[in-house]
Amino acid sequence: MDIYSQVKAIAKRHGRTVKEVAKDAGIGENSIYRWRTHRPSVTSLQKVASVLHVAVEDLTRDINAHRTVDLNDDKVHFTFNGRPVTAIEMKYIRRLLTPEFKSKQR
Repeated sequence: MDIYSQVKAIAKRHGRTVKEVAKDAGIGENSIYRWRTHRPSVTSLQKVASVLHVAVEDLTRDINAHRTVDLNDDKVHFTFNGRPVTAIEMKYIRRLLTPEFKSKQR
């Protein structure tokens, strides 16, 4: 579900329209509608979340839910418990997932 759909659904649960939410958040009346195709600013998200009495994460929850990333992609920066995964740790993780390592563990 995209951000616009999340906002619309939450607004509906509060008995409000998207335009009303935008107006109360102090952003352009049609701003939220544009979120179907454009990414909103963090500031706008915070304002809308405040009006709807939800966390920003509630508005962005499902955006990357089904995104997959190849662990061999060195352009991706992984984190664990809020800290970057080092190159050495990544090498170890990749080794753990190789068929040779798995067969030795059986």
